[in-house]
Amino acid sequence: MLYTLTKAIASALIILLVTWFGKKSPVLGGWIAALPLVSLLSAFWLSLEQPKSREIADFLTGVLWGLIPTAFLLLIIVICLRHHVSFHWSLLFGIGLWGVITWFFRVLQS
Repeated sequence: MLYTLTKAIASALIILLVTWFGKKSPVLGGWIAALPLVSLLSAFWLSLEQPKSREIADFLTGVLWGLIPTAFLLLIIVICLRHHVSFHWSLLFGIGLWGVITWFFRVLQS
């Protein structure tokens, strides 16, 4: 239980720091959010739970595959916002594109 609580608190602190920096400087906040903190922290927790290198490597390979759809998600949101589309619609379009690209990658991998 303490282990799960520690993971939750560490994750929440990262989100709090990113949003705090994002309010002070949106570019800096975005840069910090783009750091691989979540991926590396997740790999660290995974290494404590299952210290097999192969499983951690597979996890990080999944992270790599996820970067491409995520980049397109962010790109479409930025484009929509710059064209005065509301944040909620921009987010919806971005998530939709992310889903399509993720599905496409899964089809390619099978």
